[in-house]
Amino acid sequence: TNYHNQDQENTNMALKNFKELLKRFPKSKYREKSLQKIKEIREFLSKHEFAIAFFYFKKGHNVSCIPRFNKIILNYPKSLKIREKTLFYLGYAYFKEQSYGKAWKTFMYLLKEFPQTKYRKDAIGFLNSIKRTSVEFKNKKTYRDENKFRFFNLFKNSSLLKENEKNKKEEEPLLRK
Repeated sequence: TNYHNQDQENTNMALKNFKELLKRFPKSKYREKSLQKIKEIREFLSKHEFAIAFFYFKKGHNVSCIPRFNKIILNYPKSLKIREKTLFYLGYAYFKEQSYGKAWKTFMYLLKEFPQTKYRKDAIGFLNSIKRTSVEFKNKKTYRDENKFRFFNLFKNSSLLKENEKNKKEEEPLLRK
């Protein structure tokens, strides 16, 4: 059964309950199982979020898919397979809406974080297309020569980043015990 098209209220409640268990009973015999379940739930939620974002991407609704892709990158940094796909499709969505600066940064970050990505050829193709299309990027160097690349600046003032930092602070004490 594909649960990605269903409401995730129960999944989020389970995540909250496992976190609460760790918080209230840090030395519980269920600690390791709880940590594993938290990891599994977060992986599941990242796939769910991607399915929604990708649905909007396929429909050409960049205004809807871009914030969702950004949310995945910020909220699920350890879900590497989803992160890799998300970076590619985020860059592609930016490209389609002609936000070449954001597309450039996203594709460069994809290539930097995942040098052997299966999206490598396509990402380089988009970078070359941006160079041909945009005067701003005409003389810009690609991947290996790009030393001043800072992807996280895209999110610097983002409310999602602030929310993600808050969630990390709440989880850190639970994971250390």
